[in-house]
Amino acid sequence: MVEDPRIENPRFEEQRRLAETVIQIAVDLRLPISPPVFEVLFNHVRGMDRGLSEEVAGVLSGPPTRIEEKLCHIYDRWFGPEALQKGLSRIKKKLDNEIAEVSVHVSDSLRGNQQLSSNMRESIRSLAQQVTKDDLRSICKGVAASNKLHLASVQSMSLQLERTQFQLTEMQKELVILRKTSSTDHLTGLPNRRYLDEKLQELVSRRANFCFAMIDLDHFKSVNDRWGHSAGDNILRRLGALLRENTKGRDIATRIGGEEFGLVLPETELSGARRLCELIAGEFRDINWISQSTDEDIGMLTLSAGVTAFDSADTPASIYDRADRLLYQAKNNGRDLVISG
Repeated sequence: MVEDPRIENPRFEEQRRLAETVIQIAVDLRLPISPPVFEVLFNHVRGMDRGLSEEVAGVLSGPPTRIEEKLCHIYDRWFGPEALQKGLSRIKKKLDNEIAEVSVHVSDSLRGNQQLSSNMRESIRSLAQQVTKDDLRSICKGVAASNKLHLASVQSMSLQLERTQFQLTEMQKELVILRKTSSTDHLTGLPNRRYLDEKLQELVSRRANFCFAMIDLDHFKSVNDRWGHSAGDNILRRLGALLRENTKGRDIATRIGGEEFGLVLPETELSGARRLCELIAGEFRDINWISQSTDEDIGMLTLSAGVTAFDSADTPASIYDRADRLLYQAKNNGRDLVISG
């Protein structure tokens, strides 16, 4: 494992503690830490959902065969492309049920109001005629009974509306969680490729002024091969934290996948976006990486970046592809380089 002693961010420390727990589980089971496996174990460790934790615990405590495959199946069910749709379908069903129940109570309340009005009109007509004391007593009892029924109906309606309000609040929370889960990379805590695609589409649709940068770690495969995936994951997390530290306001740092990251920089000129990427590259280059497991010096690591600005003719795909081409131009020109265009 690798760590940078300069880190003092409480949130980062909590994320690191959880990640170290995940890595220890994988080490104990001699389990390769692929992104799906990490995401499942990370959410199990942080207690995201009781059902998920029960599934994962069952796999981890079961026969030590095909654990990675089983965890990948869990990933598909809970975090794969179908998971969001299933969650939305579940919420839609709950919402349909709530609407149906409220409709029934509203109909009952309307009928109660109509009945009360009818009873009151009948009582008024009776009072307009010559009535005896017994007739008056009977009319009063009828009005009181009607009011009692109406009050019960109103109270039932009020309780149902309070329950519905609670259910809608819970569904809203569930939607927020689903949205966040489907748009977050749990290794780094940054928004993921899904979120990046949505943000690029939004900015292009508004014809907003922005720059987009793609950042890629140099020779990252050799790091994983030499020092192991746990070290590689810690390097990715540290780069994610570095990007987060250097983006402010409306700027967005994302993890695209693997060792590729993206920066969306609204209201930023190309020269400013390039300077920011060069600053990040310099700070990353200055980190002295140490293997925590062996105390060996890993040494200096570098990154490359391609930076471009939105053009009025751009689509999300075209600006993404242009940044990608600039990134690989930087790679082909020797790496540890930022190229803009």
